[in-house]
Amino acid sequence: MFPSFSEANPRSVCNRRRVSGVVATYVSQRGYLGPDFVVLEALFPAGRGVRVRFPIRVM
Repeated sequence: MFPSFSEANPRSVCNRRRVSGVVATYVSQRGYLGPDFVVLEALFPAGRGVRVRFPIRVM
């Protein structure tokens, strides 16, 4: 995958280099409307882990 920094961002030069990464996709149950959340957990090679909760509003 490639980064997608805006041209105004100094990091936009990184958009030309492929980087490793992960894509997470959220799909609600058919017909559901309202609040929800996902929790993503990242584990790093040195053993450290972080868990982040992302609120979602399904409209």
